[in-house]
Amino acid sequence: QPLSHTSRRRPPSTPQCTSGIIEPGQTLYVNGKIKVPTYAAPTVYQRYIKVTVSYPTGDTKTYYMPLSYTVYTTLSSPFTSKYLTSGYRYFREPYTFDKIKGHNDWGWRYEAGDWRVFYVDITTPDIWTFEVQAKWSDLYTSLITYTLGPDGEFAGLYYGESVSYHYYIGAGRFLWMNTGIGRTPISRSVKTFPTTTYRYGLYPQSEPVKQRLGVYTVIVRTATFGGSRLPEKFSVEVKPIRRGKLLPNTPQGTTGEVSTYLRIPYPVTSLTPMVGFSPYPYFTYQGMCTDANISPTSYQGNYRANYPFRFRLEWENVCGPDYRDDISVVYAAEIPYLTVYYRYGGTYYQYTDYYPFEDWVITAGPYFTWWIFGGPE
Repeated sequence: QPLSHTSRRRPPSTPQCTSGIIEPGQTLYVNGKIKVPTYAAPTVYQRYIKVTVSYPTGDTKTYYMPLSYTVYTTLSSPFTSKYLTSGYRYFREPYTFDKIKGHNDWGWRYEAGDWRVFYVDITTPDIWTFEVQAKWSDLYTSLITYTLGPDGEFAGLYYGESVSYHYYIGAGRFLWMNTGIGRTPISRSVKTFPTTTYRYGLYPQSEPVKQRLGVYTVIVRTATFGGSRLPEKFSVEVKPIRRGKLLPNTPQGTTGEVSTYLRIPYPVTSLTPMVGFSPYPYFTYQGMCTDANISPTSYQGNYRANYPFRFRLEWENVCGPDYRDDISVVYAAEIPYLTVYYRYGGTYYQYTDYYPFEDWVITAGPYFTWWIFGGPE
């Protein structure tokens, strides 16, 4: 991915050139143009601008001005998935975006591991949540994924939502884990379901809009590494999940009731909704003014993939229209097909098969009038 550049001196009418004479006190402006080919992977790139300076003394020096930029891919339809590791690797890159190694800095801390970062721009509100799957090949390797929203917060507070299930032992060591296939404990992959309507345990946006559209950051890192001396290839896929009927996207009144339904793209044996209020921001009326309940309280049985789970949410804000409460609904889905396993002493054990899916609604007052002590956030 070449970086083409031209330079010019002021005034703007001066023709662009690739070299020029700079008098004392003058400035030479460099205009850069980044050309990103269609096969570029959506990750971070590093480049430099090479500048050769000839001084009146006859000396010549070369300077390198480093720069970095990010490339993202776009999810504009709930029917199209993307492989984030399917791009072309430019041979000058400092590391391979689709391969990991066993080299660990900070080997005594949680951050120990080999990390990769990818970017996905979600542009349509039809995408409620999306499935992130990371796959590898070595039997003894295990990966962890994290997903951050456009505001830099985790795209959901829970394991299985924005962060794949994992267990940190300490001193930079993790248990081996993966998402099985049914009752088969080894799939060499992990799955999560980040949502665009995350709220519980996190801060809201400054504007009263609940759904976060924009560039999401998908992070992949090693938990364990198989020990090969060669880099190990891995893949990352994001698969959008079409929304059902979500809770309203705009602020609601002090009292109300709405119907909603969601579909989960895997067979489900149990689905339980949990109503709550995020404690953040601090010193607000969150959860102090509103009574809320949802019905039915659960679904129990064998439900096919994409079955429409229907609910009804009711609330009453007794503090009045000047006090905002955000009602979060977290749906805990039991999905046996996606059972998470861990390995200990050569034996595989079931860890969990529950995955959270999240939605929320804004009720009552505007954003800047909900503080107990008054004043904006």
